[in-house]
Amino acid sequence: MADQFTDSREYQIKLLAYMLGSHDFCAAAADTLRDEHFSDRALQWFFETLRDAPIKLSPATLQHELVKSVQNKVIKQDEIDKYIG
Repeated sequence: MADQFTDSREYQIKLLAYMLGSHDFCAAAADTLRDEHFSDRALQWFFETLRDAPIKLSPATLQHELVKSVQNKVIKQDEIDKYIG
């Protein structure tokens, strides 16, 4: 696993929030970061989802993507708390 750019999960969550809020920042982060830079699978999923989205996601559409991932068994039902906690 690659070295994380920070040990702070809070910092990583803030980066993801900026990615969600700014299309330009999302594009720059997608070009710079890799999923391995995030400390756990839940944060990696959010990064991959934001990075790979064909359109800019909103909080509502990101939540919809989470529901689809559970339905498609990408995320196990009993792991949801890790993604929304």
